[in-house]
Amino acid sequence: MDIKPYLKLFIKRKNPNFVSESERNEVDWSHYYQLNIDIPDINFIGRIENVDGEKVIISFPEGGGRVQKEFDIKTLKPEYFSGLFIYKKSQLNFNSLRDIAPAKRWFFQIKTLFNNLKYSIEKRRFSAQEHKVKELLAFLEAVMEIHMRPGVNNVTKYGLLELLHGKFWKVHPDREKIEKDIQLYMEAFVSTGELVKVPDLMNNFTPTGKLVLTIEKYSVEKIRYNEMKKMQQRMVWTAIFSFVAAAISAYAAIVKPG
Repeated sequence: MDIKPYLKLFIKRKNPNFVSESERNEVDWSHYYQLNIDIPDINFIGRIENVDGEKVIISFPEGGGRVQKEFDIKTLKPEYFSGLFIYKKSQLNFNSLRDIAPAKRWFFQIKTLFNNLKYSIEKRRFSAQEHKVKELLAFLEAVMEIHMRPGVNNVTKYGLLELLHGKFWKVHPDREKIEKDIQLYMEAFVSTGELVKVPDLMNNFTPTGKLVLTIEKYSVEKIRYNEMKKMQQRMVWTAIFSFVAAAISAYAAIVKPG
């Protein structure tokens, strides 16, 4: 196996933490490699610095700094190399250069792009559904609140507008849209049985017993969305803690045991 093309790629795309500020600004860091070199009979994990013809320059930690050593590329085996391929915040682990062949990298990149697109679409859909459930629940709870007021027999469109958007809703820049939304909600819930129109009184409605059941349904939906959001936040924190643990492990692995 010719490892020279791999090593040159790793040098070009090595961890941005190991390159100068000027080099860092010149390269698209959507993907890079974190490479470790574990050579038998050497008690430190190395880092590749350069390939000069058939010679490979590898640096090792020493006395708080790093010292560079030269190796013949023919003496380095694919199994000496391990690390991570980072692509768009996803990572592919490899324990040999054979595990990071071009076909495997290409497949990993395609899979990552697909998963990111799928996640983005699902996240937007989830947010839209969550927002709609909150709106519907707020509308129904407003209907119930007005209906339960002493001396109130009917629920009116303008009473709902004032409760949901404040007494100055008429001077809101989106006044027409707000009013149309409320009108559509009222007509929608009339069609599904939560509201009944009051005869001879335009934009006057009375709630039915089904309204209570629908409020309960949307309340459960809201709880479910809140739990899913908390779960997503826990997953983010888990990923952060895993990254920190991996960083600590990588630091501990700089000096091999024994």
